[in-house]
Amino acid sequence: MGLETADGSEVSEEVNQCQTGRNKCSPDATCKNLPDKKAPGYSCKCKDGFVGNGQVCKPVVEKQCSDDFGTKLMKMKVNNLKKTTHLVGARTAIIELQTQVKLLKLNQMKYTGFVEFRKKECGTEFLKFFARDLIDISIVDKANGKMDGQFMYKVQGKRGFFHKDKKGNSDLSSAIIQFTKNFDNMKEALGDKWTSTDVEIGQSFNGKGNAMPGRDTLMLVLNSDVISKEHMGAFYETCFDPASVKFSIWGEKREEDAKKFTTLRGDYTECYIKNKMAKYLDDTCQSGESFAAIIDSEFPVCEV
Repeated sequence: MGLETADGSEVSEEVNQCQTGRNKCSPDATCKNLPDKKAPGYSCKCKDGFVGNGQVCKPVVEKQCSDDFGTKLMKMKVNNLKKTTHLVGARTAIIELQTQVKLLKLNQMKYTGFVEFRKKECGTEFLKFFARDLIDISIVDKANGKMDGQFMYKVQGKRGFFHKDKKGNSDLSSAIIQFTKNFDNMKEALGDKWTSTDVEIGQSFNGKGNAMPGRDTLMLVLNSDVISKEHMGAFYETCFDPASVKFSIWGEKREEDAKKFTTLRGDYTECYIKNKMAKYLDDTCQSGESFAAIIDSEFPVCEV
């Protein structure tokens, strides 16, 4: 009697897709044969030194946090925001973020941004959920079918931590999101397919074809069970106010164009935290580990 495949058809014998080469595993992955009745009949796992889903594997890049990391962060002013909004509901918060207008025309260029939620506005419960990776993050913009699956923004990393020092102070605890704007604007993203009606949120193009205004606007979406009055109490009112978050960009300029910024490849939220908490990295947590080691753990909570 034959075996039934995923589409209901019958095969007379097992086929080892790993040996035949009829699989989608990356050359940098190991292929493991599975019974054909379990579609697709094989599994892929990236080899040591690579990371990915098995079909796409990329080299693991060991990045070093430079001592001058903090000097390259530019904090955005949030006191000149223009009619920003934030929406909250069951398990969901949507925050409109804006960059400042003067000097930085971020609506016309790529950049990497860091958004920080702090304990004094968001409370302990929110940060501990974030530290456990129990909050989903996305950035949305106007839908445009011409993008063909590409997105204006990419979330590159998220990391939360909770630190209580010897005096019982935990006010420096926070959660950080890193993202990068992938295109200067819709005009660059769409190329020959672009028309003046293809715009981002809060954007238009003037007669010279330049994106206006200078400020960039994006919508940050958070989803989690912790986003509720029940879990967060009074912090439910303050945490998601756009004026409460700390918003910074990576301020290193391009060598070939000093008017534009470089963008970061990879997740640098660990470097952001280590820069912020430099004075406390050698603290010994109750677990016996140093705070520096705890930062990159599955549950970065340290009580000294």
